[in-house]
Amino acid sequence: MIQAPGGPTSTHRALGAHAALIEAVVRSGGLRFDALWELALYEPGIGFYETGGAAGRRADFLTSVELGPLFGACIARRVDQAWNAAGRPDTWTLVDAGAGPGTLVRAVLAAQPECVGALEVVLVERSARQRAGHADLIGWAADREVAVRSQAGLPEGVAGVIVANELLDNLPARVVQRHGGQVQELWVAPGGVAPAFERPGIPAAGSELELTWRPMVGDDAAALAACEWWDNVPDDAPVPWSAGAAEWVAEAQRRLALGILVVVDYGARTSAEVAGRDGWLRTYAQGAVGTDPLENLGGRDLTTDVPFDQLPQPDRLVTQADALACWGIDQLVAAASARLAARPDAALDLARARDISLLNEAPTLVDSAGLGAFLVAEWGAGG
Repeated sequence: MIQAPGGPTSTHRALGAHAALIEAVVRSGGLRFDALWELALYEPGIGFYETGGAAGRRADFLTSVELGPLFGACIARRVDQAWNAAGRPDTWTLVDAGAGPGTLVRAVLAAQPECVGALEVVLVERSARQRAGHADLIGWAADREVAVRSQAGLPEGVAGVIVANELLDNLPARVVQRHGGQVQELWVAPGGVAPAFERPGIPAAGSELELTWRPMVGDDAAALAACEWWDNVPDDAPVPWSAGAAEWVAEAQRRLALGILVVVDYGARTSAEVAGRDGWLRTYAQGAVGTDPLENLGGRDLTTDVPFDQLPQPDRLVTQADALACWGIDQLVAAASARLAARPDAALDLARARDISLLNEAPTLVDSAGLGAFLVAEWGAGG
């Protein structure tokens, strides 16, 4: 995810969502931070993704998908590689998990993958608002004789490729730290209740709500202590405990009968590395990045760097730049360059515009200081 150009203010920024979430905290006497995170993103009528939040050039943030067609064309190459490795079965499924408006699938199909005659597509999107927008894509794909369906959860028995591009960073994580020999967890309380959460790059909110630490005890504390990564996190270094992301990967693997699961996201190979970063917990809205997780609740995306050592052990873990190289980005760019050179005086039509876009996108997608440093993990079927 990267900053998008500022777009027009949309109705989901209304103060009503923020007020409703404050009321939920006050009514409960306090909420665990991941519980508030869940409400702020996904609660019907209130959450960011249920009230208009979205990726796009005139929306709240950009991912590799929204830059243009090149990332999707690379994913199409990976889908073909997996299909060939599986023996070219008659039916091959692409599952886009966290599909949003379906931009990735549109780019994959436009790239005309080799397996298109066997391909069926499942758009998985938990937001009912975003699923409602899939009808146009489904019709567009039908004109190309590709069956696309939209649903809220992962399908069973997938023979194909499950792709999750910048999904795990949006799955609410618990926030924990070790302080003075005590394990603590981040909660959200009504203002003035307890000492505020302090972390460089993540300032405390105002008086309406406060981020506070509470001792973690019992089964939760035992489960955290059993995590291999936990001992390597320094004292007084808050870190996301991304148990939800780990559970999602395990469930996706379980539903994969044949093929691969591909996860692309920002984060780090180790939890200790994430804990050492400033601003690993941040927000996005209207092209602006924020560092106060309680600002305009319901009106901002809330996201975390993903600690990949908390996920099930992948079969492969590389940077996005390296993954795209294996998926043929250099060949795609070379082919676009050759097509442009063969007709230098041609008028600007859709094909030429696409080729120009491919050339312009490539440096950003592989930039080691940006998207190219994202991590790509792959798992085969069956864990």
